[in-house]
Amino acid sequence: MKGDRDYIVHPSPFSRPFNGSGEVTAVRSIDDLREKDVRDKIAVLTGDIAKEPLMPKNFPFYFPDHHAEIIDLLETKRPKALIAGTGEHPIIKGFDCFTLFEDSNFIIPGVFTTIKEAEQVIKNNSRISLIIDSRVIENIKSRQLKASRKSGRASADKIIICAHMDTKYGTPGALDNAGGVTVLLKTMEILKDFSPQYDLEFVPFNGEEYPEVMGQLKYLNSISKDFSKLKLVINIDGAGHKDGGIAYSTYNFNEELQKRIETPAKTYGLEKGPQWVEGDHSMFVMQGIPSIAITSTNMFHTVAGVAHTENDTEDLVSCENLEKAASFIAGIVTTLQEKLV
Repeated sequence: MKGDRDYIVHPSPFSRPFNGSGEVTAVRSIDDLREKDVRDKIAVLTGDIAKEPLMPKNFPFYFPDHHAEIIDLLETKRPKALIAGTGEHPIIKGFDCFTLFEDSNFIIPGVFTTIKEAEQVIKNNSRISLIIDSRVIENIKSRQLKASRKSGRASADKIIICAHMDTKYGTPGALDNAGGVTVLLKTMEILKDFSPQYDLEFVPFNGEEYPEVMGQLKYLNSISKDFSKLKLVINIDGAGHKDGGIAYSTYNFNEELQKRIETPAKTYGLEKGPQWVEGDHSMFVMQGIPSIAITSTNMFHTVAGVAHTENDTEDLVSCENLEKAASFIAGIVTTLQEKLV
């Protein structure tokens, strides 16, 4: 990007291409966006309007009203391009700016940079030129794998064990979420000779890290007629950090179910952790289905600092912790031989 000098910017993931110049206008709040004429200008979004990443507009599980208003206003008022000036990521630490938009359906091309750089653009330039060398691939199709162990009873209830298999571009994804997939596969190995009283479904979700969540939607559609049979979901995400233990959190649990998982948790040394929403368990939790999320005990202050970065490497993973997580899950499954109600 060039104005009075060259500026360091990063293309927003899934941005449309752009090659042009335009008048600079600053937008610091939703009120600014409501009031200003930004059509055919290059809008610099910073301050309150850029304080947190905006959810993708077609994300099916969570889309706050104030995010929806920002997206709708931008697509109605049609600036020709966007520059987001952002600070440290609210979750991922150690980076001086984050992408405001990560949305393959958002029509306005854009980049992001630091707050300092954005303020310099506003202060020193009435016009700038911007090139975004990118392309959007339309009509992408996806598939969702699953593996099942049937109980042999047509009316059997179902337990789902899942871990997303995709990673962000530019990251090895060892903790997020190769470790989770390893736990999923290890659990399958432990239970290979087990004869359950209910159906087991093992799902490596495809697309958790991306706005379309195509795999999740395909899977939910495939089980829509049997939703009432879902008695428990166990999701593994961010598990196995070498400097922590394995933590589990429960959702929609009654007292009896909570007691029934305490023995395997104690046996395999797991800790009860806080609830969190940034995972595939949430789409089941919102439907009232009892769910367990399994992660690292240092998820929020250590794992979150490397997830989605090039630093998420296999040397951070403890195979012993992954074994514990798999044994815990298998222990839950065998403990719950009696029908869940």
